[in-house]
Amino acid sequence: NYGTEYIELSEIEFIEADAAYSIIYLINGSRKMVSRNLKYFEDALCELKSFVKVHRSFIINLNHMNSLRKEDRGVIVLKSGKEINISRGQRQAFFEKLEKR
Repeated sequence: NYGTEYIELSEIEFIEADAAYSIIYLINGSRKMVSRNLKYFEDALCELKSFVKVHRSFIINLNHMNSLRKEDRGVIVLKSGKEINISRGQRQAFFEKLEKR
């Protein structure tokens, strides 16, 4: 209803699921809520080298990953300071994608 806005992929820090919607977090600190579920973005972005699903609720842009803490299952710290847990089910895929970079 509000039109179309184009976002550079390099500007996306991470995407968070919110039921039938997704929230796109940008590196400038702003957020965009879109009427697409996370599966839509998983299908569209996770074939790219820089995007990986790390949890049922999160897709991150590896280009904005600051560090990785390996406590428990692992915690990704993004450049913005946001911390995202890696789920057990996504752990192997995450580390495989990290190695390929």
